[in-house]
Amino acid sequence: MRRNLKQKLIIVTGSPCVGKTTVSDCLFESYENSAHFDGDWAWRVHPFSMSDPRLRNGDKTMAFALSTYLNSGFDYVVFSSVVVMGHIRNLILQGITAKDYEVIGFTLTCSEQTLIERHKNRGDDGEVDFQWLRQAPYFGDYVINTDDKTVEEVVAEIKKIVDDEAKILETDRLLIKKAGSTADRYDWEVTEKSMGDLIGKVAFFDIDKKLRSCTLGYHTEDGYRNKGYATEAVACLLRFMILEIGFNRISGGHQADNPASGRVMKNAGMMYEGTLRQDFMNEDGTLVDSIQYGLIKQDLGG
Repeated sequence: MRRNLKQKLIIVTGSPCVGKTTVSDCLFESYENSAHFDGDWAWRVHPFSMSDPRLRNGDKTMAFALSTYLNSGFDYVVFSSVVVMGHIRNLILQGITAKDYEVIGFTLTCSEQTLIERHKNRGDDGEVDFQWLRQAPYFGDYVINTDDKTVEEVVAEIKKIVDDEAKILETDRLLIKKAGSTADRYDWEVTEKSMGDLIGKVAFFDIDKKLRSCTLGYHTEDGYRNKGYATEAVACLLRFMILEIGFNRISGGHQADNPASGRVMKNAGMMYEGTLRQDFMNEDGTLVDSIQYGLIKQDLGG
């Protein structure tokens, strides 16, 4: 029987010979109701060239395979491939037809000397290419240095992070739980500590990985407004998204006829950045100004 949890697509990437496949195989075996797809097999062509346009069909193959596993109801789908270190990951994720699953990415790394040793242990006689090892990790990935670690130790580190993805952030009065995350957004549910009542929801969307920026949105349930709950939740999540997830800038805005929303952003630490005149139309057709706020890592002393 399938457990009542949000499916997780666990992406493991990194340089050739860093240990992706071995780690992913072990990770797959450690979870019940799991599946593993090694995406590098979808790219196994000769001669190999990143500029070969036919490899875009490899992207479609990976998206199809992952869609099949997720739509089949596996709780954990492990996906390993070197090519998803960069923008190709976006193309693959956009091609997945499954809904309501979380993406958790890991980039494995090691020293150049370790890579040389692993290259030799694999039986490769050719010269080691450090291109992938020196590439910046995909934005938002957890980076795990595998030097002097066994496969089991790396897997245990990954599993702790995967399990911690379900952990709850806590403030004085609130519990804040991730309701889901994809390549395009993060959603959070906010509940009141003592009674467990749902207070509202907070979302971060319009993600720009190059700029490491996103947009904030939030909703407070009737009966819980004007009590500081939204400010408390937004302030906590702004710090978490910047200091823990790695965003540099978070933007937000409200219509001029809804000043209470502006007070939430201001009191949560965001700064007024300007007014867009007649930028929004209400349901009755009235044009109103939009008031813009923003927060960057530097504002938090980072």
